[in-house]
Amino acid sequence: MADKIQNNTEKQQRVIVFLNREQVDFLDKLGKDTLFSGKKKLPRTKIIAALVNLLIDLDINGKDISSLDDLKRKIKEKMGANWPSTKELFVFKEKAEQEGGANNGKKSLFAL
Repeated sequence: MADKIQNNTEKQQRVIVFLNREQVDFLDKLGKDTLFSGKKKLPRTKIIAALVNLLIDLDINGKDISSLDDLKRKIKEKMGANWPSTKELFVFKEKAEQEGGANNGKKSLFAL
């Protein structure tokens, strides 16, 4: 069954998700970034499905979860607590670019 879920070979169900403007913009930017990196554009639905599959892979369940903060904490515990947030990565990128950006011929962490 896990293979069917991962490969989306089971009959798919429609799910309506309410997101704010910032969340929609993030999904759209992520999808467009895949297009410009030489691949096909990832639609919002595929990105959300990939995130659900990641939760399955991480074996996330509802035990000890009573809020969104509990869910975030559990995901971070499974992935490792030292993962930076996207906002932290953008701040790091901006600082790196301000400090010269040349990287002495080295490929940037943020280069695609």
